[in-house]
Amino acid sequence: MLVRDESVNSCTCTIYSSCFLIFLCAFLSFGVDYAPKVRKKHVVLSCWLEFIISILPQYRFARVEQPSQFGGDPCDYTDNESEDCVINRPCSTPRCEGFLCATGRCINRRLLCNGDDDCGDQSDEADCKKVYQRCNQVLEQFWGIQMLSSGFNAFTNNLEGVILDYKYYAGACRPQHIGTVGFRKPYNVESYLAQTKGKYEFSMTAHESYSSFEHSVSRGKSKEESFGFGLIIPRLFQLSYSKADKRYQKFASRTKRFSSTSSRFVHAYAELEVAQYKLKRQDLMLHPDFFQKVLRLPLVYSYGEYRELFRDYGTHYITEAILGGTYDYTLIMNSNDVISS
Repeated sequence: MLVRDESVNSCTCTIYSSCFLIFLCAFLSFGVDYAPKVRKKHVVLSCWLEFIISILPQYRFARVEQPSQFGGDPCDYTDNESEDCVINRPCSTPRCEGFLCATGRCINRRLLCNGDDDCGDQSDEADCKKVYQRCNQVLEQFWGIQMLSSGFNAFTNNLEGVILDYKYYAGACRPQHIGTVGFRKPYNVESYLAQTKGKYEFSMTAHESYSSFEHSVSRGKSKEESFGFGLIIPRLFQLSYSKADKRYQKFASRTKRFSSTSSRFVHAYAELEVAQYKLKRQDLMLHPDFFQKVLRLPLVYSYGEYRELFRDYGTHYITEAILGGTYDYTLIMNSNDVISS
């Protein structure tokens, strides 16, 4: 609330306040003495209202709308102030209506003693007189699910610690078959579709010299900016590529040894798509270790501790992804042997 004195002779100020997003203050004004000399108007600020925790300080400032006239006292108080946003009480959390795990996770009581580690620390399976096994089938984990549940650091372009619990199933045990193999879908996953159909086309090029091969292949790879990670599919194949990968560096070093020889290069390349992954939009279950880290963060922003969280777990998480990779094969032949044969 802003109270203004309508007298022409008074010094009138409008006071603004902000804290991160929007911060409101109530302004009160005492009476003005209508003596021949206009006195300054004292503005008492009744601030600061409670607000969501912020890493920025709160500010307030005053703007002169009408300067004092005819010998009145000037506005000599500070026109701006700043104050740290301090939260002296924790955020209110909803009461757990089910079973409260030692990790702080709240689960439904029907998940107790079902043979699964629903709490993340086996506390839901402790002191069970009898275990009612919900999932008696031997089911596999989705390919690459641990990596897909990890945090991604947008500054370093690397995958970091696991932030989503890929072993939490909420009691679900309906198998999803990919070929003849049965998989158990985690609670956080909305869909995981295997690419079982389609035609993979290989591009094959021949190069008469190392310079031609290096220009079209090696330089093209080194300019790729997308991050990569390894993926092993049992009994099928192994995919992996990253421009910082030691295997790629070893490949570049080995092929460069033939730069001064009379060699021919045959290069085969194909991009393979294995599966499409999509995460649930809401009600995600965090990994117990990550959840404990978040709970231990101080209420007041601390650069070091928050920076450590981003360093260990990244800045983002993966919501959708296409799992796959590249097939890259290079055949190096001695030109003299080829001619003589």
